[in-house]
Amino acid sequence: METAPEVIPEVKPRSLWQRFLPWEFLGLFIIVLVTLIFHFAAIDRPSTIVWDEVWYVGDGTGELRPEHPPLAKLFIAAGDYIFNGFKTPEKDTGQQNSQFINDASGNGIAIQVSDASQFMNGQTIRINAEQMNITGVDIALNEISVQRGAGGSTVTSHAPMQEIYLFTDTAFGWRFFS
Repeated sequence: METAPEVIPEVKPRSLWQRFLPWEFLGLFIIVLVTLIFHFAAIDRPSTIVWDEVWYVGDGTGELRPEHPPLAKLFIAAGDYIFNGFKTPEKDTGQQNSQFINDASGNGIAIQVSDASQFMNGQTIRINAEQMNITGVDIALNEISVQRGAGGSTVTSHAPMQEIYLFTDTAFGWRFFS
């Protein structure tokens, strides 16, 4: 007896693209992918702390701020530590303030240091628990001008000969998980 010819065509396995295109989450996947590309392309711009980062990045002062989401602060701190080699993102400059700094003195004060060439505009320093943003550097006079109370820290008085620490964290670290 003769066998009947096959009526059903042979089924060929689908390629990766043929299986991926009808996927129900393809549109969502494309949106997330494009968002991540834009996020990582612009993550370091600007390199200074902006908007709400003033409170989230600068919360290393130990103050309790219950209005800030603890999980968000945990992710920001994790990114900062991961991308700084699991160490505190600040270094001892070896510099000290040479004069008494009053808590009533406003922004734009000049702090005398022995070597101002270690500092640049836009950097953040810490004396005791107060953070300050450097707004000007005068190498000839060995002075740095600062904006006080950065990162939501409290403006306080500082006795002479207090250590000046420089924050070495990067925008990439604190913005990675945001």
